[in-house]
Amino acid sequence: YSVVVGNAAGSVTSADATLTVTSGSLRFTAGSIGGGLASQVVVPVKINGFTNIVSFQYSMHWNTNVVVFKGVEQFGLDGLTAGSFGVTSATNGTLRVSWDDPAALGKSLSDGTTVFGVRFELIGDIGTSSAVTIDGTPTSMEGALASGGQIQAASIAAQAGQVTSNP
Repeated sequence: YSVVVGNAAGSVTSADATLTVTSGSLRFTAGSIGGGLASQVVVPVKINGFTNIVSFQYSMHWNTNVVVFKGVEQFGLDGLTAGSFGVTSATNGTLRVSWDDPAALGKSLSDGTTVFGVRFELIGDIGTSSAVTIDGTPTSMEGALASGGQIQAASIAAQAGQVTSNP
């Protein structure tokens, strides 16, 4: 790319420079999966834009008439453990998620990395499905990133997944 900089008088100055663009947008995507009645499945939660992230938090939801929460697993991020999840409302279809970089320096992961998985048991009738959504209720959806020695807000986007009871 070529960047040309001019002043108000129209003068153009040329010099070697580095242009850094930081979008600050972090996307969490819940996977979609199916399984037989009474089987257990793991919904992966994957990320994009996970660059220099120092913290994030949000809530996840599902239909308790279709699936039952069994646990969290497959942690793909340093410092993310079972203790990073608030499970007291899991029987009502809500999971709270919160993570902070233990070193407070910011972590980066490749796009498409699975950060964790949520294990469910399928209890709904064959053919029923439950959305697995990510939002800011009751835990607000927030993120932060390290940039230039400062901590800045990172916008968070989310994409829902789905669990389906198959024959």
